[in-house]
Amino acid sequence: MSISPVKVDFSLLSSKDYCIELQDSFERAFALHGFGAMIVTNIPNFKHIRKTVLHNMYKLSKEPQEVLDKLRQPNKDSLYEVGWHTKKMNSAFGKSSNRFVSFFSRYPGDTVVFPQDPEFEKESCNIWPSTIENFQEYILKLNECLVPPILGLLKYIDKYLAGNIKNYQKDKFVKSFSGSYQNANRLITYTPLD
Repeated sequence: MSISPVKVDFSLLSSKDYCIELQDSFERAFALHGFGAMIVTNIPNFKHIRKTVLHNMYKLSKEPQEVLDKLRQPNKDSLYEVGWHTKKMNSAFGKSSNRFVSFFSRYPGDTVVFPQDPEFEKESCNIWPSTIENFQEYILKLNECLVPPILGLLKYIDKYLAGNIKNYQKDKFVKSFSGSYQNANRLITYTPLD
């Protein structure tokens, strides 16, 4: 038996309505004998939005150092990443690389809501560049393309697990995603090897 990726239409996966055919597609993609991936098709305006975000990130990576320094997280010891980063990344295999730069932003809000710790809210706030036209606008448009199918996929994960695990907490993954302080984008630009 050959296994191939399952294709699902954006509007169907993003719908709030439950669809038994989509549950079957989900299981063909992700259940025990699935391919492990799903292709989402017909995302409105995705090609243009993606291209603009990638071009904007490349332009940002070429900005003068003083501009980039203003986009860094003010608290260097913070575990909550926002803005411009050039940190070395370590892998589980003992390898590391500093051949890339990153830009982090939160979504759907510009920061977390945590009244018990105003400093935490402040240091978690997005830091948007003003030197690249439409930078923030297009990242938000990209989020609007990605979040609905992610939530749709999580809905079908919850449904699948509820049918296979006794006493499974209803809507566990959807609630976890929607209630997380950690939802963030990470744009990465790789630099050429010397």
